[in-house]
Amino acid sequence: MLSFNSYGETYICAFQCFWTDDICQINYRRVDNDFFQIVYLESYGESTGDIYQIKESDSFLSLSDIQLPDDDFALIESVIINKKTMRYVMSQTSQDNFDFPNPDYGRQAIGKCKVTY
Repeated sequence: MLSFNSYGETYICAFQCFWTDDICQINYRRVDNDFFQIVYLESYGESTGDIYQIKESDSFLSLSDIQLPDDDFALIESVIINKKTMRYVMSQTSQDNFDFPNPDYGRQAIGKCKVTY
């Protein structure tokens, strides 16, 4: 069976931004066994983000990032990409959810990706 797993691709994913009506784009670039997040926002340009933990099958790519930079901040971001349909979902949960327990407050983005090699 031929594997769809590759070791040099970039997933370019687009979705409606959380804080504006703009379309945001996040790239996830594989380097060896890691994925790096490259964020592109029209008003800010490109910036390199975090390194993600990976779980992968022929059909799905699951990425997670856990941030605990200091005692005042905690965030978990998870990403699922369907490698066959290129559908994308990203969600974030942070300590802000303690102060704003409304379930609509958690950030979730749904969009589509394309892959480049």
